[in-house]
Amino acid sequence: MLVTMKSSELFDQLVEIADGDARLVEDAVRNCASGPSGEADLKDVVQYILDHLPEPLAA
Repeated sequence: MLVTMKSSELFDQLVEIADGDARLVEDAVRNCASGPSGEADLKDVVQYILDHLPEPLAA
């Protein structure tokens, strides 16, 4: 499945995965996009988000 900045419902779900960090989702789509279409593979976007989530602080 391909992701673009225009797929708003999917973007909102990705923001949930990113703990509310919309900027991280934007960065993920930009960094994973190939070509001028700005489309990125969903699997790559999710992996980028998971790889770049901040580590939770220990209590």
